[in-house]
Amino acid sequence: MIRSIRMLPLALIAAALGNGLAELVGVGGMWAPVIGAIAGGWTLGVLCRSPQASN
Repeated sequence: MIRSIRMLPLALIAAALGNGLAELVGVGGMWAPVIGAIAGGWTLGVLCRSPQASN
C-alpha cells in the first residue's frame, strides 16, 4: 500500500502524458481522459507489481 502511494506521482505524470498524447493525435475530448486514466493505472500497476509475481 505504501509503495503504491509513493508511486502515485509517476502514475499521475503518465496519465497526463497519455492524455496530452491522445489530444495531439486527435482522438478527441471524450476519449483523451479515458486513455490518460488507462495509462496511469497501467503505470501504477507495473510499478507496484511485486518481484515474486513475475516468476
